[in-house]
Amino acid sequence: MHNGTQATAARHKDDPPFDAVFARISSALGIRSQIELARLLSVKQSSISDAKRRNVIPRAWLLKLRDQNGLNPDWLATGSGPMHTERPQVDTPACF
Repeated sequence: MHNGTQATAARHKDDPPFDAVFARISSALGIRSQIELARLLSVKQSSISDAKRRNVIPRAWLLKLRDQNGLNPDWLATGSGPMHTERPQVDTPACF
């Protein structure tokens, strides 16, 4: 079963290269190894190795880093724009 987190597809021309994205993740979160990244993403270390070998970071991982850490997927992919996304405001009922 494919859960969208494994690097199974060949690199697409618009996919960000692994090393550049890993460097940005590392600078933003202090990740220093593929093992640390695998733990953060809750994927197998072999999935990280496969992504590096294919030279692609799956878009699902970028979205997971957005959801978990507030990192901007566009910044992760390109290095452009703000590092962090603005957290959406949660509507809470007013207490009167």
